[in-house]
Amino acid sequence: MDKQQRAIDIIKNYYLAEEQNDLSDMIRSVCSYFDFMKNQELSSGDIDFLQDLSNSIGVPQYVKLLERDFSANYPDQREISLSTLASYYNEANLTRAGQILHRYQKNVLDMFVSGQNNRFILSAPTSFGKTFIVYEIIKKIRYKNVVLIFPTISLLSENFEKLLSGLSNTFNDYKVHTLSEDDEVAEKNIWIFTPERFLSFTDKHESQQFDFVFIDEIYKIDNEFIIDKETTGENERDVAYRVALSYACKKSNDLLLAGPYMNMANKTSFANFVKDNNFTVINYNNIEIVNKTITDIKGKKEYNIDGIQIELDENSKYSKVCDIAVRLTNSKENTIIYNNYKSGTERYAKEIISRLDQKEIHFESDDPIYRMFVEHLENTYSAEWIIVKALKYGIGIHHGLVPKYIQKEIINLFNRGILLYLISTTTITEGVNTSAKNIIITSNKKGRKNLKPFDAKNIAGRAGRFLQHFSGRVIIIDNNFEEVLTSNEDELQHKNYDVDSKKTDVDYTITSDKYLSKDDSEKKDKIFEEVRKRDIPREIIEQYKTVSISDKIIIYDRMQILTPMQLTEIKALISRLNYNMQISWNGFQEIINILKPIIRDAKLFELANATCRDSDFSLITAKVHFYLKGGFFGLLQYNTKGTRYDDAMRNTADMVYNVFKYQLVKYLGVFNLIYQHVMAHKEGVSIDEVSGITTLLQKLEYNAFRSKALILSDYGVPFKLVDYYDDPNGRKHFDFYEQYIDNKVSHIIQ
Repeated sequence: MDKQQRAIDIIKNYYLAEEQNDLSDMIRSVCSYFDFMKNQELSSGDIDFLQDLSNSIGVPQYVKLLERDFSANYPDQREISLSTLASYYNEANLTRAGQILHRYQKNVLDMFVSGQNNRFILSAPTSFGKTFIVYEIIKKIRYKNVVLIFPTISLLSENFEKLLSGLSNTFNDYKVHTLSEDDEVAEKNIWIFTPERFLSFTDKHESQQFDFVFIDEIYKIDNEFIIDKETTGENERDVAYRVALSYACKKSNDLLLAGPYMNMANKTSFANFVKDNNFTVINYNNIEIVNKTITDIKGKKEYNIDGIQIELDENSKYSKVCDIAVRLTNSKENTIIYNNYKSGTERYAKEIISRLDQKEIHFESDDPIYRMFVEHLENTYSAEWIIVKALKYGIGIHHGLVPKYIQKEIINLFNRGILLYLISTTTITEGVNTSAKNIIITSNKKGRKNLKPFDAKNIAGRAGRFLQHFSGRVIIIDNNFEEVLTSNEDELQHKNYDVDSKKTDVDYTITSDKYLSKDDSEKKDKIFEEVRKRDIPREIIEQYKTVSISDKIIIYDRMQILTPMQLTEIKALISRLNYNMQISWNGFQEIINILKPIIRDAKLFELANATCRDSDFSLITAKVHFYLKGGFFGLLQYNTKGTRYDDAMRNTADMVYNVFKYQLVKYLGVFNLIYQHVMAHKEGVSIDEVSGITTLLQKLEYNAFRSKALILSDYGVPFKLVDYYDDPNGRKHFDFYEQYIDNKVSHIIQ
């Protein structure tokens, strides 16, 4: 189709959109038109027309992208017409503090008005720029005490760095907090937390009120929308999200809750939440400001994708993925390959490497960061690790069991166009910003579960990035992903606003009486009667809010009947921890035995109940011992015995980043809280005088104690940097890559 016919068609589409009062299809048409025009020689008239189009749909950034990346197609001289002046005026109306918003971002910003209660729920595609709007809202209303809640430590760290660097001039009068233990509250504060850290902070600062709270990926309140166990630490996430949301609504008048592609129907439990808490829903799900083209690869041997002819050599899925990825990919249009398993991403990498070798396709890069990074990984881990092997072929592997700093560098190299391919699980939907033109879908599942339409849209949304592409390509290989993508979305639910939903006693504390069934109310009354009978201190009930009161009662009762020998073993453990951060096996095993009845996490339950060979010690006791003795690499060495290196790395990372950091810390924290209260009562002293296992909790959660090391542990840096900044007498024995990272993060810990 020629340029003239495309222009005629898009004008027709515009008038149709005006009649229907719906610009969503028109936006996609304009994206496609810009994608076509970027490779054409442009006249002044063409540019005027493109400006008119982009302004008519409220996205002037399309012209900015065209001018920035495709200026070679611009005319040598250009006349300034009335149309051009009108475009400049329109652009000025969308500019705030030097930043150009698109119309739909401005609409959200305009809804926030100083002096009134501002409570909104924004549902919009991944490319909308939701976090960008948050910072504009803070600037506009001039909030003093702000909380930003993100689902992952990675997103927490990304926004922490953004505030300290890219936005430092705007927010330099705020004190930025990321640790729940940080007690230094200034006149103006921004707390950046995960839901769990927000709850930990509110435990310690019950009276603290906030002016504005932002919660990202709010759909995680509904367990049906949470990625399954294949994605790390997600099995209990809905509880933390719902409890955090409940407290946020009590502690702040103004809130913005955000997420992609949410179906918030009017007659659901979520609608009850919206009504009872005075929220207004902003639905921009159809505003896709980066278009998507979908190609379904089935049995044919030849396909044409955006004018690129592709011939498939073999019928195997691996071969198809390799052929398509190689043909479509270049440094400016690289490719994500989605798979549903962590082990699957690594298997795909091996298969693609084999086929690249067969085709004699070689990868080379002189980029100094890439070269330092690969050398660092070879020397620190192993040249046989699939992550390292893949990098040498221009392939990045991204899943939740790759150490965080390695994930970050892989994404950086991919976004810079150094790496051509990124093979990933659903971690790409967890707040990771990628710049891929293409995404190849190898499965319609997440782990073992079928994808929901919500998941499929979120994954497909990674094809193309706003301000880098006008359109992204979604290529589906031998599965029904497109059918899932276009099917009706499930409705978002909130179980604490549904009288018929199955609830736990964690839910009882955050559910209004009108949403409790008669059975729920009776159970709630019975639980609190048990608390009163024992005179359990309020602090035990209020802290660790995601652990049920019934489970706390169980531990409280077990603590009352400990023998003198058991108490002696526990105290010996505490003394050893405080002396050299090592455990006494007997003392730690006593704690595990106390906790066994309340452990709900399947992996931790298995490790607590399985024993080491020829002993009564639990496997979890042995693994904690080796971790404290040798850190990540000590545990890796323990796990490598009789196991392939790739499997040992995944097992070690799972233990350190999931089991230790989230599950074990939670249960040990409950033990520590109750132990200190019980012992203070028995010995007639204050809680502050009872030594507990706080140092072990901090080691397992952060692997650090000093403030700079804590921040870097969150941020994601090589282990040697954390060790150096955690040791007052440490010396810098860094390789070239570690030196580079040390210089890069210096502004974060100044």
